[in-house]
Amino acid sequence: MELRGSMTITNKGHLQIGGLTASELAHHYGTPLMVLDQQCLEDRIQLFKQSFVSSVFKTEIVYASKAFINRYICQMMTKYGLGIDAIGTGDLRLLEQSRFPMSQVYLHGNAKSQQELEMALDLDVGRIVVDSIAELKRLHTLCHLKQKKVSVLLRLNPKVETSTHPYLRTALESSKFGISISNRELPSMISDLRNDPYLQLQGIHCHIGSQINDEAVYIRTAEAMLQLVSHFKNVFNYALKELNLGGGFAISYTDQDTPPQIAALLPAVIRYIENYVQEHQLGLEKLIIEPGRAIIGDAGTTLYEVVAQKTTDSGQIFYMVDGGMSDNPRPALYNALYEAALVDHMHNDQLQNVTIAGKCCESGDIIIEDIALPQAPDGSIIAVAVTGAYTYAMSSNYNGVPRPAIIAVKDGNAHLITRREDPAQMHHLDVASDLIL
Repeated sequence: MELRGSMTITNKGHLQIGGLTASELAHHYGTPLMVLDQQCLEDRIQLFKQSFVSSVFKTEIVYASKAFINRYICQMMTKYGLGIDAIGTGDLRLLEQSRFPMSQVYLHGNAKSQQELEMALDLDVGRIVVDSIAELKRLHTLCHLKQKKVSVLLRLNPKVETSTHPYLRTALESSKFGISISNRELPSMISDLRNDPYLQLQGIHCHIGSQINDEAVYIRTAEAMLQLVSHFKNVFNYALKELNLGGGFAISYTDQDTPPQIAALLPAVIRYIENYVQEHQLGLEKLIIEPGRAIIGDAGTTLYEVVAQKTTDSGQIFYMVDGGMSDNPRPALYNALYEAALVDHMHNDQLQNVTIAGKCCESGDIIIEDIALPQAPDGSIIAVAVTGAYTYAMSSNYNGVPRPAIIAVKDGNAHLITRREDPAQMHHLDVASDLIL
């Protein structure tokens, strides 16, 4: 397993994260346990901030909260001056309770409810990213009813092809996301927005997908979106101030991945856009990106306990662990690949091919298939790396499994940032019914 962030190996072959021994963390806090490497997280934030700078227009980094969010994350993004995007009322309420500056909140979603739009207006969010003409009409009515001003971005579909997993592509002609530039209602809506006292169109947005390795795709996306900015200027006679290119920056889960080098990619995108803006006199004032996975992914490591081993008649060896698709559904959803290690046997070279299987009653609950690991006596601790993104955020109580605890570690200190779910409280929303009496 490749070491990430502050991971080190002691002389005795014990894995440490943030200066703390992984197995000791597992025994103290219980398993499954997500360990968030704060130094790794801070280094990723700084990498993006240092790489995304322009002398021609302002730049803003907005953290994509769907990768993972809690109060700790809100505090970290406040500390480093990043914005945060939100999807639903739960996100908005969390941001409000965390006292995150609402002017730096971007509300997303392809099917925003009336309640979500009203809450966004009441909380004075910085931007609402409008996903359809129907939503724009509803927002127009709501703003006039409440007499509330709001800045909006239109999510347009640049029709950029990517080579990522089909479930992660979001800019195809068949995608459920975004507005087509050829939509017949769009010109009249833009004309109406020009004089709208409440709806203020600031710019356009796109998101072409997730886990994208091809650096050339980002330039093609920038080109396509700049052409749309030019279209607004030349055809609609509307000068857009902001361009949001979304996220999608890939990270390395295994040695099969070849993610883009952020320190080289982002300055290249900036230079391309600067030249285009100046050549076509677009007057762009702000460029925005929305990384999520690329900021939080590497920082997360999940610790599991091996509770049983099994060798089938076919010779397949299973290490059964106390978590699985309930805390990480990505292997079942996307056939996602991961790396793992036995945390107290990092120097052991007596390896065997095994499959790490989860506890849920699904044949597809496999965390890693066919990985070389040492013998693992019951009670051994396995670390699965790069689980910071789209694991806890997509977790469930399937099979009655409580969600795991999360700790943040740095410089030999550990802090609980999300408590383990209490099984006694998992059904607190249930209501007894008299219908069965």
